[in-house]
Amino acid sequence: MPVLALVSNKGGAGKTTLAMNLAAGLGRRASVVLVDADPQGSALQWARVAEMTGDAPVEVVAAGRELAVNVRALAHQHDYVVIDCPPSIDASQSRTALAISGLALVPVLPSPLDLWATTYIAAAVEQAARKNHRLRAALVVNQLEPRTTLSRVVGDALGELEIPVLDARVRRRSVYRNCMLEGRTVYGMGARGRDAVDEMNQLHMEIFPT
Repeated sequence: MPVLALVSNKGGAGKTTLAMNLAAGLGRRASVVLVDADPQGSALQWARVAEMTGDAPVEVVAAGRELAVNVRALAHQHDYVVIDCPPSIDASQSRTALAISGLALVPVLPSPLDLWATTYIAAAVEQAARKNHRLRAALVVNQLEPRTTLSRVVGDALGELEIPVLDARVRRRSVYRNCMLEGRTVYGMGARGRDAVDEMNQLHMEIFPT
């Protein structure tokens, strides 16, 4: 499963932050490239900041007009390709990513709006899987605040969704925002990023158990 797509149907879910940090973690043990397929170009901007600071832990490339062709070519050159999709499952880039990926990872915030948005993603994944039989999907709870009532209620609701939920959780931490500003990933934040690194490593082990 060399191709991993980060998809969402709502902005603000932390998709790009998760994509960059997951790619950085994978890059510590394999060859990885991140494809920025989001017209906002946040991953590319992050990479430019990283180049200015002299710390570029993730190779980031633009999707180009032929996303499928470019990703297949990159998959022959790298162990993993991570695609950062637009915040809309109806976007052509998102549909293409589902057609060529082995895993669609869906970050979801602990909020009712995000839960409702995943309904459309589940339908899109099911449709894409009819042709792309390798495709599987998983939800990852992002920006979790464990002690809040909302997080507990949403946690129960996630179990009723059609897409399985990963056991690993990503908490709301300022280091995720700071690493973007500094052009780094949590792996380059030293002691400040230790807990976040643990979270990313737990995600890696669950997504790629071998």
